[in-house]
Amino acid sequence: MGVAEKADRLPKETVVYCGHEYTQGNARFALTIEPDNAALQKRAKEVDALRAAGKPTLPTRMDLELETNPFLRPNVPAIQQRLGMVRQAGLADLRRDPRAQEPGLSEGSTFPSLSPMPLRMERGPG
Repeated sequence: MGVAEKADRLPKETVVYCGHEYTQGNARFALTIEPDNAALQKRAKEVDALRAAGKPTLPTRMDLELETNPFLRPNVPAIQQRLGMVRQAGLADLRRDPRAQEPGLSEGSTFPSLSPMPLRMERGPG
């Protein structure tokens, strides 16, 4: 399960504490992906006002992130279309792709770098 799927399963009122203040840059980027997302437009204006006043944009809430962060919604058709993603290939699709097979391995073997890396989430100090 990827980060987007894990994020979607969290309670919507979950408070998100990020380690860095990237919200303004992320909002600008997100607007290039979803220029018609009204929630994102509103959030970008709020973020700009907070940063102009020297205030942080964090913490935030999961419901707000799920509405405005395209990285957490890779399966939304509008996002896929904007990025030219006809279909999101899964790891299983990559493993079946003959271009992913390392030369010299037996048929059906796959390139070792396509093996999934476990995602480890830990609670930070404090």
